[in-house]
Amino acid sequence: MQVLNALGYYYSLSSGENAKAVLELAERVYTAWDHWFREQSPTFALEDLTITEDGKLVLPETADTQHRQQQLRRFEMEDAFITTLFFLAQVSGALGQPMARCCHLTVYRQLLMRKEFSPVTWAESTFQLASYYAQMNAFGKAYHCLLAGQRIMPTEDPAFHKEKTIGKVALAFGHFYVSVLAHYGALFSRHSNKGERAIVAADQPTAKALETETYWVDFPDVAPATPWPPVLNFEQARDTFKEGIKWLQEAATVYPFEEQCTTYMDIQRTISQLYAALSHFETDRRRSIAIVQRQIALTEGLPSQLSFNAYPTDYRQLLLDLGMLHNDLIELRKQQRRQPFENETPLKDGAYNKLVQRTFQYFHQFCETWRDPRTSVLPDILPEEDRVAFFSALIHLAQTQLHFYAPSPKAEYDNIGIGMEGFQRALQFAERNPMAEQRIAKELELAKQMVSMLPAKREAVMWHAMQTR
Repeated sequence: MQVLNALGYYYSLSSGENAKAVLELAERVYTAWDHWFREQSPTFALEDLTITEDGKLVLPETADTQHRQQQLRRFEMEDAFITTLFFLAQVSGALGQPMARCCHLTVYRQLLMRKEFSPVTWAESTFQLASYYAQMNAFGKAYHCLLAGQRIMPTEDPAFHKEKTIGKVALAFGHFYVSVLAHYGALFSRHSNKGERAIVAADQPTAKALETETYWVDFPDVAPATPWPPVLNFEQARDTFKEGIKWLQEAATVYPFEEQCTTYMDIQRTISQLYAALSHFETDRRRSIAIVQRQIALTEGLPSQLSFNAYPTDYRQLLLDLGMLHNDLIELRKQQRRQPFENETPLKDGAYNKLVQRTFQYFHQFCETWRDPRTSVLPDILPEEDRVAFFSALIHLAQTQLHFYAPSPKAEYDNIGIGMEGFQRALQFAERNPMAEQRIAKELELAKQMVSMLPAKREAVMWHAMQTR
């Protein structure tokens, strides 16, 4: 095992595939040995050993020589196998291949053997595993990992800064509840009209989630992993939301804007995602509007407090997020104006247009951040990594222009013309700035359709105005 581990490390410096093959051979050696060893008498599992906090094996003084030798054999083999699993995880990750199995088994054995054990690092590893399991909707397993990490994280130790301990725990749990609510919110949106049974039927484990059963082992001293109860209605969604918001608000106190501005902004965006997930379960339009308004309030004041020169990426993302949220609010307000319910008060024309103007302004400000402050020129060609976001903002600018309420045929005629020019500008940008087609296909097709359709719509407005004189 030790020789194969050394060869695996050596090969990893030049050939990941060769390293993986050697380390997989080492794992097969361990598996064969483990099968043989379990049939011996006496035999011991890793869980039977007594290991000190600094990773040393404690042999029972009253045991005979054979018992002591067998425990030592198990300890030495597990010590070698941890190295195998650790190297195999690193090599698999470098090759872009699944590594969760090796990571999980490594972390499990690290806890039992205390090998190179750091409580903070170990807890962070379980939080990463929890995030991975949550992505495959294995929420029960993800929650089990969170509990294990929370138990080991030294949150009471004054030697550790709270942002490295308490903050990490709060963020991990907060992101977990966002994942849960987003998953079931999407299922609720698609299947709620067929009843709760339809949601349960659609909530099937992914292939990756099923694969975890082949290697899963519970961490000690925490409740075993059990299936996560599905979120099927607004009341259950609200309970999940409350848990998530509790953790995220705690994280926000650990990472204040004045000291950790980028982390604080990420937390506010995550809270916004939690609200968005809750909105899937909301059937009352007034409360849906209130949810979007709450999302806006979370970050609306941040751009004025943030230096663009110091944080250009975060500044732009804030503007784009706020533009998208205001766009969602426009859609709800338009529905309300077209078909108000008895208990609703739709926005009047002036207030509605102010909302549209604010939305337009966010997308406009986003685009303007690329304007050269010395020459006041907006470049025709942007860096490749900025093009898709800029193109999307141009599309939203044109769409937002068409949302304005026009008080007269002439105003509507002019408004359509400005919107048409906006879509043409977006198409011109796409021609000058090549982008991956799959990333812009829908918006590109929309722009082409609008450029083709809007001239006829504008002429129809003019014709109708002439007929009604």
